[in-house]
Amino acid sequence: MNKSGSLTVVGTGFRASGQITKEAESAIDQAEKLFHLVQDIVTHHWLEERNASAESLVDSYRHGRPRRETYSEIVVRILAPVRAGKRTCAAFYGHPGVFVMPA
Repeated sequence: MNKSGSLTVVGTGFRASGQITKEAESAIDQAEKLFHLVQDIVTHHWLEERNASAESLVDSYRHGRPRRETYSEIVVRILAPVRAGKRTCAAFYGHPGVFVMPA
């Protein structure tokens, strides 16, 4: 029997601390695979310290590459562990429902 994967998308806010909910923290901590795309190094390190499976998505961006291609790659990367049955979390800076196409 295949294990069902899951995806939780969370926002980290715009500042390095104080704008993340307890629910988002819990999803980050409990994820079997954590992806993140954040704007500051403090939040990047905080996420990497909270979850050993953390992986930045920033390397999907390439100079001259159309944004749609970048976003498509991000979606494929995020969904791969979900499809493999893992509890997955994607953390984006700000609010994940505002101007975050891959979310």
